[in-house]
Amino acid sequence: MSKTKNTPHRLANRLTADEFMAKHQRELAEDDRLKLPPTPLGLSKLARGGLDYLDPEVAEYFRALTSTNDYRLISDLKQWWLVRLLKAAVKEDCPEGYRELLESWLIRLGVEPPDGVLIPRRKSRGAPLKKSTEEIYRQWIGQERPDWSKLAHVIYGRAYLEADSNQRKKLRDRCRQAVERHKKRLAT
Repeated sequence: MSKTKNTPHRLANRLTADEFMAKHQRELAEDDRLKLPPTPLGLSKLARGGLDYLDPEVAEYFRALTSTNDYRLISDLKQWWLVRLLKAAVKEDCPEGYRELLESWLIRLGVEPPDGVLIPRRKSRGAPLKKSTEEIYRQWIGQERPDWSKLAHVIYGRAYLEADSNQRKKLRDRCRQAVERHKKRLAT
């Protein structure tokens, strides 16, 4: 990623997307799609009549479209191994793989993205998952779903027996909540 730091001064001077597009109008005007003739009215007839019917205006439009450099380049790129991998990452729902492939491609092109564009996915909110939650759930299943006081006795042993009534309630609640949390996690 970029080696420059995102200082408050630097962030304040960043262009918005609209400002960037306005500043680079000349480059954007090189888009071959802008050089095409207007979309012919007969194009809507193509959908109804199928490919057998092409009026001359529609045929000329498609000839112009398919002869642009952009069209040929995009057609070739769609067959390229990296684009096929990007499509596979989308199909297999792998955002991290997609991000890694896209970032490496941009770097190879010499257009490394600015900081903050390809940010890693946020981790799930909340405290990290505890192993004890799963262990309590396994004990609950292994003991054939006993009531919470029996489960708390199995989990906490002597500490449960020596606890006063308030502390025992807390230990039972802790077991119940751990089982409920694990059930929710299994449901998602």
